Amino acid sequence: MKKILLTAFWGLGCFSTFAQGTILFYTLATPYLIYINQGGVTGPTTTAANSFYYALLISPYGGLAPSSNPLNSAWTYNGLSATNSTIISGGFFGPNGNQPTTVAGWGAPTGPTYDTGTEMYFLIVGWSANFGSSWSAFSTTLANGLTGNGFYGVSPIGYGYSGGGPAVLAPPNLFTPWAAMPGALQSGFTLYAVPEPSTFSLAGLGGLACLLLNQFCRKYRAPRPR
Repeated sequence: MKKILLTAFWGLGCFSTFAQGTILFYTLATPYLIYINQGGVTGPTTTAANSFYYALLISPYGGLAPSSNPLNSAWTYNGLSATNSTIISGGFFGPNGNQPTTVAGWGAPTGPTYDTGTEMYFLIVGWSANFGSSWSAFSTTLANGLTGNGFYGVSPIGYGYSGGGPAVLAPPNLFTPWAAMPGALQSGFTLYAVPEPSTFSLAGLGGLACLLLNQFCRKYRAPRPR
């Protein structure tokens, strides 16, 4: 009886381990770096520790992909976050650095090929530290409206399979297109300055400047000769 119970618990443990797939959640090289854009000036993110944070969101693959709005209810955050690299400008490291990372909810392959696992859409969200150091804090701030000087952006939507499982398939990198990750990101993405002045606001400022200049010119216009 004890042997049966031990076997059952061992089986459950293996199932639990295999059920969660593995991926590589980091980027350190061109063309997969992360940039910031402020006023049209673009450059890679800094290497100053904990200046930028990233969260991985996933959604079941099939049909139309969810929108790129990270607050869309179709996206799920399962605890996988990253911070900017302190070595390479524009890079970031997940919780295990450049080693495999388990993703809850991204089903591992059950057989010898990747397509026996669960295919998922994914979205990477990035933001500057002044908006919070966790997805929970940032998503709340985003829902209430971002204010203050900072940066925010999202990746294109990708899709693919995870690794691991009984065959211990190699974990795919989200930034490297191949058989396991056919919809991997083919480039990095950009975080934009917040708040970005809207076109309407810029037009309003331009109109006000013209009005003030016109009043100035009329006031100080030289008198006509008689």
